[in-house]
Parts: sequence; structure tokens; C-alpha cells
Amino acid sequence: MAQATTGTTGDSAPPPGPTASEALRAYVAAQHADLERDLPSLDDPEAVHRTRTRARRVRSVLGAYAAHAPAAGRLRKDLRALGRTAGHLRDLDIIRDRVAEVPMATTLLDHERRGVLDDVHEEIASGRFRRMMRTLAELGEPDAWADCPEAPMSTVAQEVLADELERVFRRDRAAAQPGANRAVALHDVRKAAKRLRYAAEAGGPAYADLAGRAQALQDLLGEANDGLATAAWLDRAARAHPDHAHFAEHAREHWSSGHVDPASYEVLLAELRESSA
Repeated sequence: MAQATTGTTGDSAPPPGPTASEALRAYVAAQHADLERDLPSLDDPEAVHRTRTRARRVRSVLGAYAAHAPAAGRLRKDLRALGRTAGHLRDLDIIRDRVAEVPMATTLLDHERRGVLDDVHEEIASGRFRRMMRTLAELGEPDAWADCPEAPMSTVAQEVLADELERVFRRDRAAAQPGANRAVALHDVRKAAKRLRYAAEAGGPAYADLAGRAQALQDLLGEANDGLATAAWLDRAARAHPDHAHFAEHAREHWSSGHVDPASYEVLLAELRESSA
């Protein structure tokens, strides 16, 4: 992976960058602040999206940089629980946008969303959630990182991102194996690309290009995944409400949107491979 360089003027040395502990602590603190802001506003689909994203960012970064961060096994499990609950809500919001023209679909989705929103509020009221937020707040304090190795973030990120890139490529190779469930395997590639993106963001501005390339792959695979989720919901709705046969027709149309264009996929993978050169 090519490493960014910093120009100098005269004999002056470039200012030292942050340590991994400093950079990661600031990153986690920013995600915690965003969660505090958005959690009271989950009637807003964008607040739901941000909530799920912040939970995944912290979980991904603490996983990728585990050797340079406090032990966070329980916190990551709690974040996964929040991400799943908020993710269900977000999926319904995405599906609603896709099927806005389908009679009865939005009515059913709005009803389902209210039930899932109740689940989210129940999660937020739980002791597990309060513990999670306390732990996140504590990770914003220097004392929580006192026992972590001291190393420049520039050095740490270089090593971590090489590993995260290889995780993406390893999952791509698994997706290409004979007999592999392609849709499931590509979903695993997407998750690896997402973790790479967040790890690159935490690494700092020098890795903005890598983060952008990982996001492009994530978005391509995410669009396909959203199409499959939409079709699956429409298919369930058609079975549950047989008087509305149009659901089945729309489901068949949307299944095709779960296809990932092979050429676009290979181009984005090639761009990621260039990042590791």
C-alpha cells in the first residue's frame, strides 16, 4: 500500500502525527457524540441511517485495531445488537422508497415500521444499551487507553489496512469457489469492504482515497442487497395478502435488481488491488 508523504520546508521536520490511541479515541468519541444526537430522532429515516452507521463504525474500527485499543468484546456485541435493530428499521425505510408506487405496500410498511421502532425504543431503554453508552463515553477519556501500545497512527494504519484489504480479497476468492452461494458470499465481501472503509477513515486523511474505493465496492454490493431485500419483502407481503396479487409481480421485477454487474465489480476490486501495490 502506497504511504502518503508530507512535504517539508527548509530543514524543518513535519509535525508528529497522532498516536494510534489518540486517533482512535477521537474517532470513537465522535461516533458517540453522533449517536447521542440522533437516538432521540429515530422517526427520521436519516437519523436511523446515521445510528446504524455509527454503531457499525465503532464496532468495525475496534475490531480492526483491536491490538491497539482497549478490550471491547462486550461493547462490540452490544453495538451489534443496536446495529441489527436499527438495521431492520433502515431496511424498511429503503424498501419503502423503492415501492412507493405500489398500492398498499407503503401502508403495510408503515405499520411494520411502527412495530420495529417500538423494538428500537425498547432496546434504547435496556440496561445493555445504557451500559454500552457508558462504555463509549469512557472510551473518550485518555485513561481508558493508558495500557494500549504507543505507536504512530501512520505506522499502525499501514499494517492494519493491509490486513483489511486482504480480508476483502480472501472473501472475494471464497465467493468465486465452485458451489459457493454467490449472493451470501458477496454479502460477506460487502461487510469486509465496509470494515476496510471505516478502518481507513479512522486512519486519517492519508487514507481517504482507500476509504472511497472501499465505499464504492460497498455501495455496488449494497444496491444489489437492497434489491434482494425489497423483493423478499414484496414476496412475503404477497403471500400474507393474497388479495393483492400485484405484490408478486413487483417481487419478480425486483429480484433481478439483486444482480451484481460482474464488470463493475471487477473494476472496483482492481482499484482496491492498486491500493495494496
